[in-house]
Amino acid sequence: MINILSWLEKLQTLHPTTTTLLNRALVHLQLDQPEEAGNILFNIEPGELAQRAYLYFGCLSEYHSRKGEKEKALEALQTAIQKTSNQAEKEYLQAKRNQL
Repeated sequence: MINILSWLEKLQTLHPTTTTLLNRALVHLQLDQPEEAGNILFNIEPGELAQRAYLYFGCLSEYHSRKGEKEKALEALQTAIQKTSNQAEKEYLQAKRNQL
């Protein structure tokens, strides 16, 4: 996982994108590094992700969940559900919300 993070950091240097930033935040969450993930997440403008903004809010929900902030996690998940038109994604996010 650390190798992936290294490659994402290099990619961000060569060709900076919001999607790469989001992927870096996700890797930090998977490495149980919520502070690092938050530092990235709070510098992302979700609107730049267009149709994929729901991924930002899903990741933000995971961040809040790992920080023990259940209400904020639920709120972010609700936003993610509203932002996606893909039925399978909606169902996945709704199941995740029900588990919180």
